[in-house]
Amino acid sequence: MHRKGDELLVHEGTLSFETIGHLLAELKVRAKERELPQGVYKRLLIVTIESLENIYKYREHFEDQHHLMTYFPPRFTIRKDKEFYLVKARNLLNNADTETLRSRIERIRSMNPQALQESYNLIINNGKYTKKGGAGLGFVEMARAAAKPLDYTISKVDNSFSFFTLKISVSLTNGNGKLT
Repeated sequence: MHRKGDELLVHEGTLSFETIGHLLAELKVRAKERELPQGVYKRLLIVTIESLENIYKYREHFEDQHHLMTYFPPRFTIRKDKEFYLVKARNLLNNADTETLRSRIERIRSMNPQALQESYNLIINNGKYTKKGGAGLGFVEMARAAAKPLDYTISKVDNSFSFFTLKISVSLTNGNGKLT
């Protein structure tokens, strides 16, 4: 169980660009209040932006699924524990996309820091973009900012949809994820 004071940021419900802007501004204020080291704030910011962007981009698939959104709303939290800031993002996912997503995350989870950097450089330099306008950097950037491999679950809701939860651990220190 965690105390409410351990929560740095919480949002549940649909996202808009305006809401994302407010959440990022709130993160900045709370980081200053807690006097987070610049490196920790930067990693939290990267993970927050990428997580919220993923939720936002995927929202269009569910705008007409009000019954599902009532029971499975998108949710984003940042909570502090003893060793890490735990960032958790969850949203609905089309079942048709689950294996592609699982494969992509597992590939990234298997990479060491050097391989993540090489993947990052390759994506940055190839100039290719997806149909939604992204370059495919999001999970790579989150993995680079994380102190541990990305953690996730995909839980089937019905024949059409699943619930995707992504958990990212960000170190409390400015180092490479290791507490000193």
